[in-house]
Amino acid sequence: SCKVSWTKSPLKLYYTINDTQYKGYGNEYKTSILLSENMYFSLGIFSPDNINKTYSNYSVSTYFNLGTVTNYFMCYCLEKDKFYISKDFELPNILSSGLPLPSSDTDAGYKAKVNINCSPNGKYIAGFLYSQIYVYNENLSLSKKIVADEIPNYSPYYSLTNDGAFTYLLGTKIVMKNLNSGADWDSFSFNTDSDPNPNAVYFSVIANSIDGKYICVRGMNGFCIYDVSDHKTAKVVYNHAVNDIGAVIAHPTNPALLYVKQNGIMQLRSCPSFDLIKTIDIPIDDYYFSTFASSLIT
Repeated sequence: SCKVSWTKSPLKLYYTINDTQYKGYGNEYKTSILLSENMYFSLGIFSPDNINKTYSNYSVSTYFNLGTVTNYFMCYCLEKDKFYISKDFELPNILSSGLPLPSSDTDAGYKAKVNINCSPNGKYIAGFLYSQIYVYNENLSLSKKIVADEIPNYSPYYSLTNDGAFTYLLGTKIVMKNLNSGADWDSFSFNTDSDPNPNAVYFSVIANSIDGKYICVRGMNGFCIYDVSDHKTAKVVYNHAVNDIGAVIAHPTNPALLYVKQNGIMQLRSCPSFDLIKTIDIPIDDYYFSTFASSLIT
């Protein structure tokens, strides 16, 4: 929640927030605000004789934003409680950081093009730029490069699971690349009914379980959970042929759980059975769903 407060005058004055959100003689107002949402607040001040008039005797306004906008790519490792930041403009150099994060100083080389991600357990760190996946060791040194299909640098979906599977969406196809050397599989892909032209509304339509065994897809014809544990075939193990799933994301620590937004309600469900465990009373929209769900504790 967000609390808006102001210094109360020693005189009896009447206050409003955004004309109608608050009206009264107090000096604070509480509301909800989503992460990264800009909220505009205007405080109107009236003398007691003018409270029914349209325009206040005096007003002051401000914008409020939860969080800090940065101009560099970064990811967060839950188990290590560290951020990994793509530092140089072109070269795939990675550094780790706690809080506070570095300021968005382009002269310091933080405006990087390499988009990075890490597995929840921190064992795997990878960045991608066009047709290359850069794989890093845990000490952040570059380990190897993997040639991949041309990944859009602002891909609508990509993830890295605890088993080293780097997953991304290429059109309507889901592609998985194995970052492990000497493993029994290198690459695996399968077609889905996902929207070939995703936008902000279709931001959170795919989710990997953190163990890499299941992939959830909210496509054009409903919602499916695929078993991809053999990395050879994608078997549908759950099918929900109704377009009422707004967004979905894997639980950051438990591979058997999913966060789901269904009919505007946030839920915790099991994976892959999709059984409802509980509902969560929190205001949220699809676009910022992943930010909220990854920080929830059940």
